[in-house]
Amino acid sequence: MYIEYVFLENFIVDFFIISCTAKVLNEKSSLYILGALLGSIVAVLCPLFTLDVLTSLVIKIFTSLMVCCLCFKMKSFKRGIFSYLIFMMTTFIFGGATELLKQSFGQLTILMVLISGFSVFVLLKTIIKFLNRKRVVDSFSTKVVIIDGSKKIEEVGYYDTGNLLYDPITSKPICLITHEVFSRLYGGDLVSLFLKKVDEKSLKNGHYISINSAVKSGEILVFCVDKLIIFDGNEEREFNDACLGLSFSGFEKAMHSKVLLHSSQI
Repeated sequence: MYIEYVFLENFIVDFFIISCTAKVLNEKSSLYILGALLGSIVAVLCPLFTLDVLTSLVIKIFTSLMVCCLCFKMKSFKRGIFSYLIFMMTTFIFGGATELLKQSFGQLTILMVLISGFSVFVLLKTIIKFLNRKRVVDSFSTKVVIIDGSKKIEEVGYYDTGNLLYDPITSKPICLITHEVFSRLYGGDLVSLFLKKVDEKSLKNGHYISINSAVKSGEILVFCVDKLIIFDGNEEREFNDACLGLSFSGFEKAMHSKVLLHSSQI
């Protein structure tokens, strides 16, 4: 009974470890169960023999390498080392969580192992998903500078392929900005801006345009500024008399940027 328990406990933890590692590596495989079985078998067999510390360590390292080769794509030596390091890091996290529970509650039941393993799996998966999304967002983000008269502000802009808005009057592409950016340029609080208590005539080419989408429709304030500068690495691209639109859609929460660049500016 003890052997079956050790086997099942290791299989559950190994399966979660392999699944989390695959999530970090953004890979899919049908061999996760086989990898977990291999790890579990070695974990059961090792204690049956009198092995010194070094031999036991070598066997564990070799087994983990075999699991990585079995479950993940080893396209190159560098990729293989990276996959193995991620696998070992995930193993330490799960091992630490299991050991902490054992010290707190003593011998764990299969249910406790399953719950703890699943909890760590969900937590790691959430963190990985957040980091992956942040990495994608950051790859589409860049520094932008808005200049109008004596006013000059620097912000983070986001390249949005979905932004296809054009000003029907000037035919210029519209970059969307938040109320915070607008306030830094011209002043005004959130309430007054939202209620359209803005003298659009004081802005260059200021006017309201109607927008329609699958989710909602309404009007946004559109105006021009002297210059919009987009920084692509060491390259600077200038757009004179650029058109901006004041948006309350809350895109800054998802894009982590307060300026939504137009698709034509990518």
